[in-house]
Amino acid sequence: METLNFENIIKYFSDKPHQKKALQYLAQNTPQEVVNEFYRLWRNPMPIINPLVTNEQLKIIYPTVKELSKEELVFVNLWLDKIGVNTPLRLSHFFAQILHESWGLAKDEEVWGDTEDQLAYEMNKDLGNTNRGDGKRFLGRGKVCLTGRYNYSLFTKWVNKVEGDSVDFVANPELIAKNWKYSWLTAFWFWDQPTSLNKWADKDDAIGIRKAFNGGTNGLEETISLTKRGKIAFGA
Repeated sequence: METLNFENIIKYFSDKPHQKKALQYLAQNTPQEVVNEFYRLWRNPMPIINPLVTNEQLKIIYPTVKELSKEELVFVNLWLDKIGVNTPLRLSHFFAQILHESWGLAKDEEVWGDTEDQLAYEMNKDLGNTNRGDGKRFLGRGKVCLTGRYNYSLFTKWVNKVEGDSVDFVANPELIAKNWKYSWLTAFWFWDQPTSLNKWADKDDAIGIRKAFNGGTNGLEETISLTKRGKIAFGA
């Protein structure tokens, strides 16, 4: 059997259906850790000249924050710029919410405990949970605790459009928590869709932003405190 030569694959790839099918098969049958390392080497992130956020700034806001890798920082900074989170005030409000929702970037999946709030996910039409078991299946994942079949479906379409991926988070919801890229993309999607929360950040409206995230004011006290720290970190 002929030895697989990736240089030839890249050289002769012409976006033909059979070639895409072959690459898809390879991706689906390659161990995730190998895929992750390939992706890291392939991207070879360039240094950020004028970063919008750094690990040092995140530590000012949330001292026990989980440090981001170089690749993550590049990705996060690129997406912050894409969605216009590029002023000290916008950055302060954005990271106040994200750090609160993710426990300082330490968790990418909601801890399931059959709480009253979690049990309310089950057969919740507002969340699009129409099948038995959807509540737990589509529990909060990602940097914003993306919840519900409906949101997972919308997020799938958006990611495939903006990233050129072919993922299905309805069929494979756990991918959001397992892949840091998708976990971060939940934050950028939520902040920017369907309308950007930048307008609320520009008004310094901590209550309005919290309601957008939570539907109420749960967590408001901490996010206000984190926003104040953010203003120090980003010079707002």
